[in-house]
Amino acid sequence: MSAVPYSSGAEQIAAELAWLDRALLALVRASASAAAASAGGHGWFVSTAEAEAMLEAGDTLDPDQVEMLRTGRCQMAERQAAAALAGTRLPLGRLSELTGLGAFEELLVVACLASDVDGKYARVYGCLHDDLSRRRPSVALARRLARFHHAVGDAPVPPLLADTPLFRWELVQPSDEGLVLDPRITAFLLDRPAVDARIQAFVRSPAPLTTAVGGYGHIERTLDARVAAAEGGIVVNVHGPAATDGEAVARRVFAGRGHGLLHADLGELLHLSQTGALPFRDGLKRVYREALLEPAAVYWSGVDRLLEDPRAAACVRQIEEAIGLAASWTCLESSRPFVLDALPPGVAHVHLPMETPPFSARRVIWQTAVGGAVSEEELDTLAARYRYTCREVEAAAALARSHAAVGGAGLCYADIVWACRGRSSARLGSLARVVTPRAGWDELVLPDDTIAQLREICAQVRQRPRVLHEWGFDRRLTLGKGLYALFLGPSGTGKTLAAEVIANSLGLDLLRVDLAAVVSKYIGETEKNLERIFRSAEGADAVLFFDEADALFGRRSEIKDAHDRYANIEVDYLLQRLEQYEGVVVLASNLAQNIDESFTRRMQFTVDFPFPGEPQRLAIWRTHFPPETPIERDVDFAYMAHEFKIAGGNIRKIVLNAAFLAADDGGAVGMRHLLKATRREYERMGKLYSGRAS
Repeated sequence: MSAVPYSSGAEQIAAELAWLDRALLALVRASASAAAASAGGHGWFVSTAEAEAMLEAGDTLDPDQVEMLRTGRCQMAERQAAAALAGTRLPLGRLSELTGLGAFEELLVVACLASDVDGKYARVYGCLHDDLSRRRPSVALARRLARFHHAVGDAPVPPLLADTPLFRWELVQPSDEGLVLDPRITAFLLDRPAVDARIQAFVRSPAPLTTAVGGYGHIERTLDARVAAAEGGIVVNVHGPAATDGEAVARRVFAGRGHGLLHADLGELLHLSQTGALPFRDGLKRVYREALLEPAAVYWSGVDRLLEDPRAAACVRQIEEAIGLAASWTCLESSRPFVLDALPPGVAHVHLPMETPPFSARRVIWQTAVGGAVSEEELDTLAARYRYTCREVEAAAALARSHAAVGGAGLCYADIVWACRGRSSARLGSLARVVTPRAGWDELVLPDDTIAQLREICAQVRQRPRVLHEWGFDRRLTLGKGLYALFLGPSGTGKTLAAEVIANSLGLDLLRVDLAAVVSKYIGETEKNLERIFRSAEGADAVLFFDEADALFGRRSEIKDAHDRYANIEVDYLLQRLEQYEGVVVLASNLAQNIDESFTRRMQFTVDFPFPGEPQRLAIWRTHFPPETPIERDVDFAYMAHEFKIAGGNIRKIVLNAAFLAADDGGAVGMRHLLKATRREYERMGKLYSGRAS
């Protein structure tokens, strides 16, 4: 007659505990007989009511009892095999299969589980140990139980070493009371939903994407094929500007194979290990154990934080060891390619570079995320302006909805732009300042040819979607898809103002780089800061403005010492990163001769800002006064333009200071205010003032 399969894991656990009751009863009886024989009929256990409750009338242990218990175990094994054929999920059998438990180790797990299920076992274990404080099973006790197991029988039980599955996977832990089953394993065996409490601080389930994962179809097909071809484990390095979307791609691929995806942050685990909260190796082991139990592939983010920490060199080796232990699917997300050198044999290594989705895919992503909240034209602008990944689009859309809800109105284009600007500012920190441009073309007083060049810059940016995407030039250009302009001229001639006018005309933000915050004396820090700036500017499609650019884009020099070598490395990095950037970059410098020739060759526009002549100065004086400003009749702009040969930046300061002087006097701006402010500006510049007395 064929065995009746277990209908559920609960039924199997109930049968295991019933068998354990009979086996413990046999041991208690045997202990009672031995104690009675040695103590004249008075055993140490007689006064323990809990032990006596388990006793039944009958003889001491004999071969028939041993055979009966072994037969019972054999029948249980047959029922478990029948359940497996019927497709019934049995947690105990699954645990043994996943972790490689032997019959003796599985028996010990059941003995430990009993203590968590019913308090009676704690008292019986204490009696059998002849020590009521030892309320948990021990290896020695499990060896006594093993004689009743048909798969062990009278064969010698191998020693339990540190590398046996029971301890390698930390299924049980020693304590003063005996061996304790890990709470996560208890929950798994009882089929209760749970996550290992010790890894909850850095592990999360991947949030589903509500937008379409556009532009990554070929990557998804590549990963699926490589996973199918991998005979053992596989390590996938997802890297590049859109690496954060790798999680969604991996989740789709592994879901098609019946696996979930466990997202863990290596940077957070490193932090926990460095603070002493959780050893790094233990955290890795518990993550992979959780992945086995779910089952799931492991997706590690935070790899960059690990690589940037000089104290974490040993952690990479521990990651390799953990991957070898688990022999499962692993994904590593990083901004640049990351290679593990000591992977176990049979583990495949796959690199998946992920670039930002193209314009057409971004448009679909934005359309899915914001629905009908924007027009078709605004949708085109969002897709062209913000080169976001799927995750970044979702985050911006969620922030925009929150902003709209506060105002009590529906989502609109302005809310989305506000959210995108806020995200850019948050990522930049103190490295650059996001400027909302307000200056218009009427504020620029420059030669006609200079104005024409600036308008050509704007025209190229506006027509970029058509030329690159519709006309196919995007396929012909590997690098240099951005627009790079060099503004040269003395201080105060309008370079910064021109950058603001361009940004305003294009409807873009202006990211003004703070060189003091970017340049670092520590090796490699300047490059990291610049990478953050370029990445933020790429996502926002902002005009990236480097004032005093010769400080960063200076000429490479002959290498005489380590300082020269690292300075040249910074220039080489900038050259490479500039060619990869697809937005608008404006470099402004007073010292054209200090800019490295490699940068000037890459500029599509080199715009000269000459020192203003008298006609230009006259126009600047008049332009800098807003229409609302009261001006006295004695103000002689022609005299100011003829007498004071200064740049527009100085004129702007003089006009503003004169306005404050006039406001303090309680009247309109007069000639005396302009002359006094001019004299102060000359003193500030260290020049001799030769104008009329104020």
